[in-house]
Amino acid sequence: MEGHVEYVKLLAGIVFLLGALIGLHRAWNYHSKIQGVGRSISKKLLVSLILFVLGILSTIADSVTEGSLWGLQGTFYTLSYLLVFFTLFQALQVLASPSFRLYSPEKTQKQIPLTGGHIIETSPSPLTFRILRDVSYGLLVVSRRPYDKWIESTGIKPDKFIWLSRTGLGDAVDPSKLHILHNEIVSFLERRKFACVYLEGIEYLTLYNEFPSVAKFLFSLKDSALINNSLIIIQLSRGILAPQAESILSREFHPITEEILLKEFLKGLPERKKTELVFREVLMSMEKRGEESHASTEGSKERSGAGKEKAEETQPLRREEATEE
Repeated sequence: MEGHVEYVKLLAGIVFLLGALIGLHRAWNYHSKIQGVGRSISKKLLVSLILFVLGILSTIADSVTEGSLWGLQGTFYTLSYLLVFFTLFQALQVLASPSFRLYSPEKTQKQIPLTGGHIIETSPSPLTFRILRDVSYGLLVVSRRPYDKWIESTGIKPDKFIWLSRTGLGDAVDPSKLHILHNEIVSFLERRKFACVYLEGIEYLTLYNEFPSVAKFLFSLKDSALINNSLIIIQLSRGILAPQAESILSREFHPITEEILLKEFLKGLPERKKTELVFREVLMSMEKRGEESHASTEGSKERSGAGKEKAEETQPLRREEATEE
């Protein structure tokens, strides 16, 4: 048996096997931390490395046996290379998509203007949401409203959306499962860095959880935001919670107005981008007012037409009454 051993091929196979196993270990570590479309890409890379390892094992086996295993080696190596190319093209497709802004050239600043946690009493305008999304490296929205209702009211598509609901549908998270909601938000912050989280529906969370649990959940999110140079904004109207609960939250989450929020974030934009955003918001507001005015006019016409028809119907009756007299 010893006369058939190809030592050069065997040594090369062992060296490549060690390298492939190290690569497989690192790929698995990345895979366990990645979510979303990146997880699909990392999974394909893992499969490719496993096929490559099988190809190396067949090479080692071929170096110590009399029979030829070139067919097996060719199959494993070819499949591995094809999968690598497919994975690379998928990654390029994601990077080229308009929705991918994680490393957008427009984001030249190294950090967002505000970090940590803040409370805002009223829901911000669409312009504010657009700036939060464009200046940061990602906007996550947690809301009691479904995704389509959110888009309809704001016109803004966040990078990630979580619906506080017990329906069990796609983007819904059960409000009683704070640990799942916590993991989703923290995972987003760790992946994106310099991100913004907007959370509304705190009172809804307190319906399914004791306030101390909700407070601990929010304090932990604030710590994660600070660690990842990110911002978490809680929308909470005054008087929704008990005064003691509001006092506890306001000590950790500093109250902020939309005007101050806009002022701080507009500092991080170049003048051209700032003008473009404001101008776009003005146009959208004018268009919305025009639609409302048109709808109001149509309604008035319908009411006027109905009144006219009613008047015409009553005229013959009045003439008949006059004739009888």
